[in-house]
Amino acid sequence: MAGTRTATTVAAIRTAALDLAAENGYQQTTVDRICERAGVSQRTFFNHFPTKQDAFLDHGTPCLDEKGTREFLVGTGPLLDDALAMITLPGAEDIARMRIVTSCPELLAAHVARMDAVEDEIRDLVLLRLCSGHSGTTGEQEQDAAMVACLLAGVVRWGALNTASSVPCPVTAARACLDRITSTDTRTNQE
Repeated sequence: MAGTRTATTVAAIRTAALDLAAENGYQQTTVDRICERAGVSQRTFFNHFPTKQDAFLDHGTPCLDEKGTREFLVGTGPLLDDALAMITLPGAEDIARMRIVTSCPELLAAHVARMDAVEDEIRDLVLLRLCSGHSGTTGEQEQDAAMVACLLAGVVRWGALNTASSVPCPVTAARACLDRITSTDTRTNQE
């Protein structure tokens, strides 16, 4: 029951923050006003979010799925396809949050830093899989790991854009798109 109450409180704070920022802008949205709108005390706010910024960023960042990560590390399929299963993308409700994040340089910088950390973690996991059973790494393995991490970062961005256009499952749609562009001849026949 406490978990449900906590989730309800966190959702109320996030909703209040988003609504106020949409109405008045991020800079004019204060913790006091968020608390008033959500019907919580400042103490409750700060029990869930260390800063106002975190009320906008904590939930909207893609993250690594624990089960998907474990399966990736022992997987034997194509790296990129297996790596896609590690990513949990933000949902459609995060589109409004991303509009606010991208309109505020302070939030955008913090979001980019968080995305960089996720990309670094992906690169390290890919390298770990590539090097399993071998001692040390090669330059080629490091390049492959960096490429997969960059491609997944692009998939995350692509998924966020397509979540806005009602793609039911951005990861599945990303796989289909990647299959189309890597396995077919996209050149037109010009005479």
